[in-house]
Amino acid sequence: MSKSTISLRSSASPMPKPKIVVTDSAVWVPKLYEIGDVYQSPNEGLMPREKLLEQIKDAEALFCLVRDKVDKELLDQAKNLKVVATMSVGYDHVDVAECKKRGIVVGNTPGVLTEATAELGMALLLATSRRIRRLQDRAESGRETGSIQTRKIIYHNRSPVKEGAEQFTYVSFKELLKESDFLIITMKNDSILVNISRGSLVNLDDLQHALQTKQIGAAGLDVTEPEPLPSNHPLFSMDKCVILPTLDQPRLPREMQWPLLQKTTFTTS
Repeated sequence: MSKSTISLRSSASPMPKPKIVVTDSAVWVPKLYEIGDVYQSPNEGLMPREKLLEQIKDAEALFCLVRDKVDKELLDQAKNLKVVATMSVGYDHVDVAECKKRGIVVGNTPGVLTEATAELGMALLLATSRRIRRLQDRAESGRETGSIQTRKIIYHNRSPVKEGAEQFTYVSFKELLKESDFLIITMKNDSILVNISRGSLVNLDDLQHALQTKQIGAAGLDVTEPEPLPSNHPLFSMDKCVILPTLDQPRLPREMQWPLLQKTTFTTS
């Protein structure tokens, strides 16, 4: 992807400020108010699709999240749109090819949640492998709980990592699939699936069936399809499944949000 610098009209210009649509009310973007006419939903949470399609008509910039679908339908409404900035590492919810056709620059925030996502992945792994929900029920009922043990960690890469992985064991991809207990698609019936990537990777009906029929041991998710998942979904009632809300920037402290947004990388591809 080729990088480019994007600047909207400055507030010092005699021309009207550019309209900027921010899709989530929880995002704290004080600097945007200085350079543009910002529309941010007055209601808590994500902007409804109908409202977004209405507000995008005369907007020049869109700040969105992974839950917002920036597709041809939306772009057809956005005749003045110049910039789409997604406050996420991934951008598969944005039709980049269609944006390129229309000369719309797309940006994302690579790397800003890498450590937090890894930590959450480990938290889900531990919560599911150690049956935290079941142990909590035992604690509440006064029953005894079990102990936590450590496991051997193996990994596969194109080549062995030379530094920082001394405590891990390098194995072939085939051996990784055969020996691992976690994050494996070709899974044993006591293996655990943790998905912190994209909700569409896991079919929830199939996951529910696999858990009910004991084809896998447990599952931990911080992304789902659809998202958010309805509160009455059967997976919420299964003690072998832990589901958390997606880790995204609006949930970060306000003082951290704007520095992260300033790291948006814009591309013309």
